[in-house]
Amino acid sequence: MMANSPEQVINRSQVLAGLAVAIVITAATGYYFWPEQAEDVAPGTADVAPRQTVLGPGSLSGLQGDGSLLARTADAQSGPPAGVAVADNQHLLVNFELRGVLDYFLLERADPDRVSAMQQYLQSKLPAPAYADARQIVEHYQAYMQAHDALLASQNLGSPNTEPHNLDVYRIVSWKEQRDRLRLNMLGEPAVQAWYAEDDERLNKALQRLQSARNASDNATGQTQNAGNDDVQRFPGRRDVSTDDMQEAEIYEIIGRETTSFKTLALAMQQWVPRYQAFLGDMKQINEKQGLSPMERNQQIYELLLKKFPDKAERQRARYRLPQS
Repeated sequence: MMANSPEQVINRSQVLAGLAVAIVITAATGYYFWPEQAEDVAPGTADVAPRQTVLGPGSLSGLQGDGSLLARTADAQSGPPAGVAVADNQHLLVNFELRGVLDYFLLERADPDRVSAMQQYLQSKLPAPAYADARQIVEHYQAYMQAHDALLASQNLGSPNTEPHNLDVYRIVSWKEQRDRLRLNMLGEPAVQAWYAEDDERLNKALQRLQSARNASDNATGQTQNAGNDDVQRFPGRRDVSTDDMQEAEIYEIIGRETTSFKTLALAMQQWVPRYQAFLGDMKQINEKQGLSPMERNQQIYELLLKKFPDKAERQRARYRLPQS
């Protein structure tokens, strides 16, 4: 286990408190959630640098940069993504990539040996102090997945197919506040920041835009309808509602993704895996073609990516899974 020190990242008392309030705690789970990554960029453009947090004192080491899409396909495979890293003091780096590794074993895979496979993988990649850190994080993450879905079910927010005009902004905001406390108590501040900061920023922005649109609609409707009419209290989902750089469709996409259970998303992820494996096979054939310049090869791979994954979230997931050069 990790030594208790002023610089230790996980506040153990916070974690234990969170575990005590968890609705369900389990040693293994088949649930999945993967956040939307940054917007797709043209081939050869670098992605956003990964976030890093150290468990225990020490400076960062072994950071990786991103290269072109072509360079990242050379060693592409269907196994766990790269990203497990340690600090100079041999403790674990809690970064965004770590969550991708955990999700691969716990959520992409449905086989009964996935937990033991994950333990063996982490043990083979990490020194003893970092492996102890990882085991603790895995335990807390599994418990959080179960507690998250139980909390979500208790809020009755509706299904992912809920019509936009039926979205209850106040109920979603209340649920988010409870979920945020659950995350902080069960995962700790470093993991919350590394894993969810960008998702939280997007959700907060989406809720603000939705609330603004709803308020504008309420004000306009109130001039011609009785204030007691129930329709005044509902966001009508008008197609002309958008503010700043966030469009209406994006608002609903973000809210829908954030209010979907891990269990539901796990099923979608496990259906994504065979298509990703097929993409890797087609990509290998492009890499083996003779007479193509690097630019032509890179362009063909990018076009293949667009063809195999027309959905933006799935395409971004595939890009992230490619090795970092």
